[in-house]
Amino acid sequence: MSALSGDGDDVNRRFELHYKSMSASPIATDVVLGPVYRDRVAEKRDISFCREEASERWTRIEGSRIILRYNRSTNPVVFHLRSRPYMITLTPVTLEGHGVRLEPLGQEHRDGLVAAASDGRLWELWFTSVPEPDQAEAYINTALEGQKAGHMLPWAVRETSGGTIVGTTRYHDVVPAVDRVEIGWTWYGGKWQRSHVNTACKLLLLSHAFETLGCAVVGLRTDNFNFTSQRAIEALGAKRDGVLRHHQARRDGTVRDSFMYSILATEWTDVKRHLMLRRARARSRPSE
Repeated sequence: MSALSGDGDDVNRRFELHYKSMSASPIATDVVLGPVYRDRVAEKRDISFCREEASERWTRIEGSRIILRYNRSTNPVVFHLRSRPYMITLTPVTLEGHGVRLEPLGQEHRDGLVAAASDGRLWELWFTSVPEPDQAEAYINTALEGQKAGHMLPWAVRETSGGTIVGTTRYHDVVPAVDRVEIGWTWYGGKWQRSHVNTACKLLLLSHAFETLGCAVVGLRTDNFNFTSQRAIEALGAKRDGVLRHHQARRDGTVRDSFMYSILATEWTDVKRHLMLRRARARSRPSE
């Protein structure tokens, strides 16, 4: 048995689809929308899912119908139908959880970033973006200029148990028209590179992108010689889209190939479950 309920006006409406069944088998349910909404479901980005239904498997749109398929549950699948045009909007925000806090990047973080980069002399890795100590101020200014221009949103990464700045990360190559961000410019001090920090940061960034901003896709990219980064991205559950040859200049003037990855909104439920399990197992180890 299913029931569709809604509240709001004819521009933005919140629906809840309640599903109760004695059957444990997955089923498909069609939600047929009235004429006022038929021109608003032509593209999937008009619908933002609040992932309250952890076992939801997939969705698709056919004409004016939203097709949901999910396993047995008494919890509602909640989605928002937005009027067009809808585009993601990025604003500086603090994100905290899983032992880290992402703070909007500012010059007050400069000394902390210098200390983190000095842990392993990370700037000597020619295929990374880590600044030398005397370039940290300019590095932060460039990030803030990108934020002002609307195509970046940078954070400093603080490990909360000790209060130490351990690195930085950001959204970049933001394309609001297609609800896309990329996660990159990420680096951590040597001590933290095989710790809980990266998984925790990616959980916060991906959750914010998909569950708050309403992104349709999150991209990641890395240098063809950064094998550690390639393995780390693939371990998140991201799919490799391909390689862009002779794509981007490095700090030393050479040109790299870029390995491109992505996670779709429809994949986020499973990716999140994978990362939460990975984080829980890491916490149980004595090293953390």
